[in-house]
Amino acid sequence: MPGIDAVSPSATIDGKKLAYIRYTVNASVLTGDLTNSGTRLTNMRELTRDQYRNEIVGWTADSQGVFILSDREGTSEIYRQTVDGSSTKTVFASPNLDVHPGRISPDGQWIIFRAGEKKTLDKQAIYRVSVNGGTPEAIFDLPRNWAGMSCANRAATCAFGESVNDGRELTITEFDPVKGKGKQLA
Repeated sequence: MPGIDAVSPSATIDGKKLAYIRYTVNASVLTGDLTNSGTRLTNMRELTRDQYRNEIVGWTADSQGVFILSDREGTSEIYRQTVDGSSTKTVFASPNLDVHPGRISPDGQWIIFRAGEKKTLDKQAIYRVSVNGGTPEAIFDLPRNWAGMSCANRAATCAFGESVNDGRELTITEFDPVKGKGKQLA
């Protein structure tokens, strides 16, 4: 079953019975209202109420919904779900890609995420897919010493980190969801 691991199996001497620990990996997405100039979270609501891994990607442009990465159908999929929970729509699903949580581009047009082919996990790339759905497109291959990415709405830019000099330094490089890698920032 997706999101469930059986660990520490122990069989009886005659081999007819098995005991194990059922370990579930699930994460829920909650929303709430920021009050007191953004210093207090109130009216928290759970959007995902299931036993699967659900991770927030970002908000829709109108703030009426969120994009969620989930394995609820047995494969990594990105959904658009309204905040009131009344509507869920698949934006992207791929049985071939191992998808990791991503970000929404500063212009709100793209979902940007890290993924690799399930059969060759040693090679990964940064992908984009329209917030309206479609086929994902690789933007650039993932650097060997990947250290994460972020997109800033106010700065209208995305950037990724790369560990260098045996992990003693970090370089930051900007990228555009359509044009690819840009200049090194730090």
